[in-house]
Amino acid sequence: MRAVSDRLLKPLWLCGLFVGVFLRVNGGVCGQEAAAPPPKPIQPPAGKPVADKAALEALVEDLGSPQFSRREAATDQLRFSGPAGLAVLRSAGNHPDPEVRRRALELTSPLEASLRLAPCRVSLERKSRTFRATLEALSKASGYGIEAWNNLEQPIDFGCDNLPMLEVIDQLGRITGTCIQQGYGDDRIRLGNGICPPLVAYDGAFRIVANTLQQYRTIDLTGADSTGPKRTETLTLGMAIFSEPRLPLLGVSEPRLLEAWSDDGQSLVPPFNEAPQMGGQVRRHVSRYGNGYRSQTQTANLVLHRPAGSSTRIRTLSAVVSCLVLVEQKQVPITTDLAQSKGKMVEIGSTSFTIEEVTGLDGKPGQQIQVKLAVREKNNDNPGDYTWMNSLYQRLELTDAAGMKFQNQGSSWGTSGPNFATITFTFGPPIPQQPVAAARARLGGLILPALLPGNNPAAPQPAKAVGPASRLVYTTWETMDHQIPFTFKDLPLP
Repeated sequence: MRAVSDRLLKPLWLCGLFVGVFLRVNGGVCGQEAAAPPPKPIQPPAGKPVADKAALEALVEDLGSPQFSRREAATDQLRFSGPAGLAVLRSAGNHPDPEVRRRALELTSPLEASLRLAPCRVSLERKSRTFRATLEALSKASGYGIEAWNNLEQPIDFGCDNLPMLEVIDQLGRITGTCIQQGYGDDRIRLGNGICPPLVAYDGAFRIVANTLQQYRTIDLTGADSTGPKRTETLTLGMAIFSEPRLPLLGVSEPRLLEAWSDDGQSLVPPFNEAPQMGGQVRRHVSRYGNGYRSQTQTANLVLHRPAGSSTRIRTLSAVVSCLVLVEQKQVPITTDLAQSKGKMVEIGSTSFTIEEVTGLDGKPGQQIQVKLAVREKNNDNPGDYTWMNSLYQRLELTDAAGMKFQNQGSSWGTSGPNFATITFTFGPPIPQQPVAAARARLGGLILPALLPGNNPAAPQPAKAVGPASRLVYTTWETMDHQIPFTFKDLPLP
C-alpha cells in the first residue's frame, strides 16, 4: 500500500512544480492580487455600419429574437451604428417587448458616450508641401486652429489616412522637430520646438505621455530604534494627459495600476502594507488633479514599487486613469442689459447668480468694468467640492450687443463658504482685431490657420468699434467621466 502511495505522490509533486514554474514565467498573480488585466476593446464588425433606418429598426427587433445568434449579431451591429442607430435605440424605449427595451437601454449609454468622445479623424493626401501649407490643410480638415513657430517654410512629405488628430500631430512633429505645448486653456493646438516624446499611449481623442521616472530614498534619523534608522523608498511615474481641444479636461483622478513587471520578472505593483504610515494607520494615496479648470492638458503621478537592485528596466506597465471630460458647452445670458441689472437674480441649472454691483459703465475709453456677483451652487451631496468656483473665471463672459468679448482681467474673492461665493470680476475693453496678414507679419511667422480666409467663415474681420458692455453670459458645462487605459513598455529604471 505504501509503494502505491509513493507512486501517486511523485506525479502530483511534479505537476505542482510544473504549475509553479509556469505561473512564475508567465506573471501569475504573485504580487499583483489587485491587478486585473484590462478588458480587451470590442472590435467593430467587418464592413460599413448600418445606416438605413429600416435596417436599424429590424436589428432592434432582433434584440428580442429567441435565437441567440440573431440577438448577438444585432447587438454587435447596433453597438457601432453611429448617430442613426442611437436615435433608433432611444425610440425603442417604448417597445412592447421588455427584452428589447432592456437590451436597447444597455446599448444606448455606451453608444452615446462613444459618439461624444469620438476623435476628430483626418485624411490628407501624401505629397510634398511646406510645413505651413500642411498645417493649413490639417486646420481646414479638422476645424482646429494650429499655431507653430518652427521653420514654417521647410518642405516636408506628409500624408495620413483617417487617423485621430493627436496621432497626426505627433507624426508631423517627428518629421518637423516639433511637439505639442502644454498649459493653455483655449481651443487651439500649439506646436513648439522640441523632440516628440517616444513613450506615448493613444486612446482616440486622448493621449498619455510618460514624462519622468523619479526615485526617492529617505532615512528617518529621528525615530531610530534597535534595528537602526527607518528607510523608505518611492518610485513615481510622472505623466501628462492630453485631449483634443473639442474635449477639454476638467480633472484627472489618481491612475490605477493594473500590472507592471520588471525585466527580470519582478512585480512593481506596491503591496498595500507598503503605503506610508500616519499615526500607526495605513494611509492610502488618493489624489485628484485639475481642480475644475478647463485645459487640454492635465498631469498625474503613478506610484510604483521599486524591485530588487538587479532590475534595470520596466518591461511592461498597464494602468487606467479616470478623467472628467467637458463634452458640451452652452451659453446662457445672465443679463442682456448690464446697466439696469443691479439686484437681478438668475438661476441657471444648479447655479444662481445675483448681480450686487456694476461699475465702470460710463463709456470712457479704456475704462475697466467691475461686476460683483453673489453665486450659489446647489450641491448638497458634496458641499465641500470647490471646483465649481475655480471654473467661474472660464465660464463668465462680458460682451457688447453684437457679441464682441471684453477681456476678463481677473477676479477678487469676497466671502465664500460651502456652495457660496462673492466674486468681483474685472473686465477691460476688447483687444482690437487686426487683419490676419498684418498680425502674421507683426508676430514674425506665427501661423493661425483657423483665422485664414476660407478656413473659417466666422473668422473675425478687421478692427471695428466695440459697443457698450451689455451682455453677461454664463457657459453651462456638461461633463462625462471617461476611463483611459494605457500601456508603456521598456522604460529604464533610475
